[in-house]
Amino acid sequence: MKKLIKAGLLIGLIFFMTGSAWALPIDAGDTVKLSVGGDAMYTMTNVNTNDDWDKYYTFCLESDIRFWADTKYRVESVEDYAKSGGIDNQGPYNDDPNWVSGDNKDYISDQTKWLFATYLTNPNAYNAWDVQQAIWWLEDEARGVESYWTPFFNLANGDYSVTGWDIKAINLVYDGIHGTYDIQSQLVGSYNPVPEPATMILFGIGLLGIAGMGRKKLNK
Repeated sequence: MKKLIKAGLLIGLIFFMTGSAWALPIDAGDTVKLSVGGDAMYTMTNVNTNDDWDKYYTFCLESDIRFWADTKYRVESVEDYAKSGGIDNQGPYNDDPNWVSGDNKDYISDQTKWLFATYLTNPNAYNAWDVQQAIWWLEDEARGVESYWTPFFNLANGDYSVTGWDIKAINLVYDGIHGTYDIQSQLVGSYNPVPEPATMILFGIGLLGIAGMGRKKLNK
């Protein structure tokens, strides 16, 4: 019986690790650097590990806040909203009836998440600067341009679902000679594959098979 329990725990651990390995592996307290370019407007590197897996293609959520390239910043939080806000907490799509003036929470709209996921799926098909201005328009920022969003609006055809994508705002803080303050909120995302029903069925059959083998041995 002990062997069966151990086998079950091992399989469960492997399954858990497989699922979590695709999550966005960046959290509050991490140190990052931002550089211009890459497959988006900017590239964010998690300098805690210097691992290629910890490089993220990003876009700015606010148009009126700047950062210094290749300077270290601390991740204050990973949220569904940009903490620094912007010129307005309301956008053309993210009108929130519970929104309170001055709460410093500029929530990412579903359209912004969809646009970012669409771009990351095939970055060579779109111009990063056009996408950046479309994001700023969606988030009601000063430098946003609606005309850059229009082609994507037509492409979406009303469906802004982003199944399998983990898209968040990384809220950065600068600690250094210039003082300590909120500096920038960056849009980052990764794709987390959702297991297909057939895969889950096969996994279940495998578990049942192992359980059956364990019972056979116990009966002997």
